[in-house]
Amino acid sequence: GATPGATLVVRASSTLTSDIPAGQTVWVQGSSSGHATLTSASGFTNAGTLKLESITAGYAITLAVTTGTLTNTGAINVNAGTGGGRTITANLDNQGTVNVNTDLSLNKNSGTYTNTGTFTIATGKTLTVSTGSPVFNQNGGSLTISGALDMTVATFNFNGGAIAGGGTLNLVNSTFKGAGDIAANVNNNGSQFSPGVSPGILNITGNYAQNSTGTLNVEIAGTAPGAGYDQVNITGSASLNGTLKVITNGAFCPEGSFTIMTYGSRTGDFSSKLGLVVGAHSYIPIAGA
Repeated sequence: GATPGATLVVRASSTLTSDIPAGQTVWVQGSSSGHATLTSASGFTNAGTLKLESITAGYAITLAVTTGTLTNTGAINVNAGTGGGRTITANLDNQGTVNVNTDLSLNKNSGTYTNTGTFTIATGKTLTVSTGSPVFNQNGGSLTISGALDMTVATFNFNGGAIAGGGTLNLVNSTFKGAGDIAANVNNNGSQFSPGVSPGILNITGNYAQNSTGTLNVEIAGTAPGAGYDQVNITGSASLNGTLKVITNGAFCPEGSFTIMTYGSRTGDFSSKLGLVVGAHSYIPIAGA
């Protein structure tokens, strides 16, 4: 490895064979040498700084790990420089800082991406998570979506920490599960959206939009929101379509009312409502919820 405190510039196609220690910077640089790819055959730890940035033309930059996981306890800065695509083809465990300052694709086949640190998507930039059936675990720390996070045929588990930034979480043919606070808009396009953690409360400071192939899954196992049944609270607009699916715990006999959704304003309604009849009891949806 390079000497701690030094900056190592990597161009063209190169191989990484060791961890990156604290104080060291590795700059994967698109330059007059063309596109740049840095590959590690096995997982490694970055305790220093990884910088993906071009200096000439629009050369693409790829960081790849063949097997294992990139554990980040330092900083990963994904910068535009002079342009070009940016790709990380690796399982990623972020315990440090990731700054997505230009469009980035996480495209490891069925990759796993876990955040307990600080993960920031800049305004006007998009982080795309796709390829196979990837999983993004927001387990702690902060995920700031000032731009957009696009999940395609993927799973997003909101297990802890905060989601902020006021940008947009786009779920395309994906699965969302979790409870907590999201300060961002949420688009459900053909996805399974399950607020709560069997059960729980999800608060969206922003808008929620569900298209004709999206599904909102709500569990009911008691009379209190959060402790007994799922609830999603939307400060902005709820644009509703698609399916509402109510799942009632077999041991619970439903009586009374259950406020599963609140919103600042609403357009549309669920075109299909499933699970409304439970034995001799029936749920009667009111105001589109």
